[in-house]
Amino acid sequence: MKANKPFRYLLSTLVALVTLAFLVPGPATAAGGDAADGPLKPLSQDVVSNFRLLIDRKADYDANGAAIRGMEKSGAVTKVAPVDVALSRQHTGRPLCHSTGLNGTFQYNGFCWDEEDSTTNSYSDKGGWRPQGLTASHDAQPGGTVDGRHLYLASWLYGDSKAQNQFGRVSILDSTGSERTYGHVLLVKPTGDESHADFEAVTNVHTDGMVWYGNKLFVANGGELQVYDFQHLWKMKTSAERVGTKDGVSSARWHNWALPMVGRYSIEPGKDPRYCPADPSTKRSCLGSLSLDRSGPVDHLVSGEYYGPKSNPVARVVRWPLNPSTALPRADNGDTIGSSTATGAFHAPVRQLQGVATDGTYYYLSAQCPDGYMGDADPTDRHSYSCIYQAKPGEVPTVLTRSPSLTQNLSYAPSSGRLWGINEDIGNNVVFSLKPRAADHSVYLRNSYSALCAGGGNKTGNGAPVIQWGCTNARDERWVFEKTEDSDGKTAYFLRNEYSGKCMGVGSTLDNSAKVIQYTCNGAVDEKWWYDTGGKTLRNVYSGKCLALGATATKGTQLIQYTCNGASDESWQQVPR
Repeated sequence: MKANKPFRYLLSTLVALVTLAFLVPGPATAAGGDAADGPLKPLSQDVVSNFRLLIDRKADYDANGAAIRGMEKSGAVTKVAPVDVALSRQHTGRPLCHSTGLNGTFQYNGFCWDEEDSTTNSYSDKGGWRPQGLTASHDAQPGGTVDGRHLYLASWLYGDSKAQNQFGRVSILDSTGSERTYGHVLLVKPTGDESHADFEAVTNVHTDGMVWYGNKLFVANGGELQVYDFQHLWKMKTSAERVGTKDGVSSARWHNWALPMVGRYSIEPGKDPRYCPADPSTKRSCLGSLSLDRSGPVDHLVSGEYYGPKSNPVARVVRWPLNPSTALPRADNGDTIGSSTATGAFHAPVRQLQGVATDGTYYYLSAQCPDGYMGDADPTDRHSYSCIYQAKPGEVPTVLTRSPSLTQNLSYAPSSGRLWGINEDIGNNVVFSLKPRAADHSVYLRNSYSALCAGGGNKTGNGAPVIQWGCTNARDERWVFEKTEDSDGKTAYFLRNEYSGKCMGVGSTLDNSAKVIQYTCNGAVDEKWWYDTGGKTLRNVYSGKCLALGATATKGTQLIQYTCNGASDESWQQVPR
C-alpha cells in the first residue's frame, strides 16, 4: 500500500511549496461563521463623558447609614460574615449536572444548585427565583479567597406569573472542590433613622449583575447601581414572611439573613431604574451586567447593556473607575463619595449581550450565537446554547465556545486564570468556569507527504472522522497538545481539537489501517500519543502505531494508524498558529 518513496518525497515537497503560504503566521481570520457583526470598537471620549453614575450623598448614602446603625443598636439583628452563611449548610450544591455546550478544550468545570433551586421558576403561578449575576472571592480580594475560603455569590430575582422583579436575593456558596454548601440572603433597604430604624425588602429589582469588591457588594439594576456592605450582613431572629422588625424580632421573607443597602447611584435620577434598556440617543448607558477588572493601575467596574433578540447590536461596554480606599466608584470631585464618570467604553457588536468580563487583554462577551453556528438554525430559541466571544479592543469578536443556554454574567479570576459564568435556563441552571487561554498554543499538524492539515471536518460528534484538508487556518485544524504520561511515566499527549473539544483516538484497535476518530476526552490509553520531535511522528500509546495517511494526498481522506516505517506520510510538522 506504500508508494515509491523518492516519488513521494518529490510530490510532498512540491505540494508543500504551493500550500506553505496558508500557514505563514499572520492575523487570525474568522472561519465557520463564528464572527460577530463588527469590531469591539472604542467609543470617543465625547460619548464616554456622558456616561455617569450620579449620587446625592445625603439622600442616597448618609441616610442609609443612620438607619443601619439604629438597627444594629436595637439588638433585633446580629452581624455575621459571608462565610457564616456559606457554611450554614442551608443548601448543598451538586457537581455539574446539566449539558453546558462548553468546549472541553477549555478545561471547564462548575456546579449545580440543589434540586429546589435548580427548578425554581419565576414565571410560575406559585412564584420562584431566577439567577442573574455572579461574583466571587476572587473579585473581593486579589488573592482569590476571603477568610481562607473560595466563596461564590449569585444574585436572583423573584417573580411569578403576574410580575417579575419583585424581590432580590444573593446566594453565598463555599466550594472546597468536592463539597459546595450555601445559604440565601434577602436584599433589604433600611428605613427610618438612628432612633427609629427598620428595614423593608428591596423591590423592583432585576439584580442584572453583581461585583464583590473589598467589603462592598455592587448590584446592577438597569438604571441604578445599588451598593451593599458585608460589614452589615444581618442574621434574622426568626424565619417568617414579614420583612422588618416587630416587637424587636426581625424576619426577612423566610430568609435567615438580610443584607441592607448602604447606597445607590443612578443613571438618570427620578426615573424608574427598570426603564432600561435606553435608546442610545439618550446618551445614557444602562447597567445590564457587571464584572470587575483589576488588571490595570486603576480598578474598574465593567458593565454591559442588554438589548432583545430583535434589536440591532447597539449595546455598549462601559468602564467605571473605582477608589480602592473607599471601595466605591471614584468621585469626580475627589471626595470619598460622589458622582463618577466612565473612563472608557466600546461598541459591542453582538446580539443579546448578557455578560462581559476582561482579563486585561481580551474581553469576553456572553451573547446570542451567530446564525447557523454549529448547525443551530435559530440561536434566538431560549433553549439554544449561548456563545462566549473573545476579542481584543478593535478586533472582531469570534466565538471562544458555546455555553449554557441563556448564559448571563461573566467573572474573570486573575488568581486562577479562569472565566466564570452563570445561566438562567429554568431547570438547567448552572455555574461554570473555564480556562479561556487554554488553546493559545494550539498548532496545525501538517503532513509531510500531502502538505495537508489534520482536521475535524467541522464535526463535533463522537466517532467523527479525523481527516486531512487544505490548511486554511480554521479552528477545526488546530490541535492542543495536552501533556500526560504513559504507564511508564514517559511524556505523552492528548491531541484535543480546538473546535470540537474532542480528542484524537483510534477506537481501542490495534489493526493497521484502522480509522482515526475524535471522541470525548476520557483519559483512555488509545487517546494518548507519543510525539517524536526528530522524525515528527505521532505514535499511539495503545497500539504503538503511527498516525498516517495511507499514501494519499486527497483532501477529505480519513487518517489511519499504521506500523511505523519512516514513510513521509507518517511525519507531522507542528506549525504554530
